[in-house]
Amino acid sequence: MAEVFQKVRRHPWRSATGLVLVLVAVGAFVGRDVIRLALTPDDPVDYTLPLASSLSATAGETVYRIDAERSKATVQVQERLAGVGKDVELTTQGITGDIGVTAADLSKARVGEIAVDVHQLESDNSLRDKAIQHEFLDSHDHPVVRLTGATVSGLPATVPEGREARFAISGDLVVKDRPHPVRFDATARVEGDELTATATAKVRMSDLDVGPITKVGLVSTSNDMRITLELVAVDGRSFTPAAQLAKATSQQVRSTSAAGPSFKEQVGPLLAANCASCRRSGAAGADSWTFDTAGDAADVADGLAVVTSSGYMPPWPASD
Repeated sequence: MAEVFQKVRRHPWRSATGLVLVLVAVGAFVGRDVIRLALTPDDPVDYTLPLASSLSATAGETVYRIDAERSKATVQVQERLAGVGKDVELTTQGITGDIGVTAADLSKARVGEIAVDVHQLESDNSLRDKAIQHEFLDSHDHPVVRLTGATVSGLPATVPEGREARFAISGDLVVKDRPHPVRFDATARVEGDELTATATAKVRMSDLDVGPITKVGLVSTSNDMRITLELVAVDGRSFTPAAQLAKATSQQVRSTSAAGPSFKEQVGPLLAANCASCRRSGAAGADSWTFDTAGDAADVADGLAVVTSSGYMPPWPASD
């Protein structure tokens, strides 16, 4: 790529047109990776819950264990995708951990290790999810983010049952095996054998080495993001957390419930006219995605929508 820029600088015909050509070349290099990712079928997701170190109850303490089926972790970030700005949420219920509460002195509350499976994070677009998993979280190699060494501050000694208490949780957020200090502002209450809590932290993606996310001409995000933990935990003396989530992915739900146009009559002809010549088996573009059947298109539907609406595909006409 450096050679391309050098040749343009030296060329006697260097002009605005030459700059445009260079930018097109840069976009082609960047876009190629985007297109390859967009046209890669979604990875199967394992909904086994991550393991977190357990707390052992001390004298007078009740240990509450997180019920993942009723809890979730959410990441919120501002995004501009294909020219459209929006607030994006990625969520996962792959969350485990313990909270210890001493009824006689709530200020002694303890937060054990909290484990979150970030490979289970999902948004409303599978291309976004794949890009975050593959290129920013490296979630294939580092699927779990952990809150460790957490301490509680600002919690009063007594709070009436069912009344909400406000406090702070400070600890290290371990992302890709690297700890980063973080502070959560939290609220919690205890009713019967259940504890419910919400904890929110504002962090910079660059501090965690997970962004900000930028793909030239396609997507960019803010550097700031909000992490929210919404937890329901149950008295561990009467509750054993499940080992796996009993849920379908949001993509599976969408694929079985969403109404849409006929593939045979509407979608298929469009793809045949604009994609088939490059993407049929044995054709030039088949190494990144092969379009032979309706199932091939269904596997990458979100990615197809993004790269075509943004103008990444079909590419500029190199020939008739």
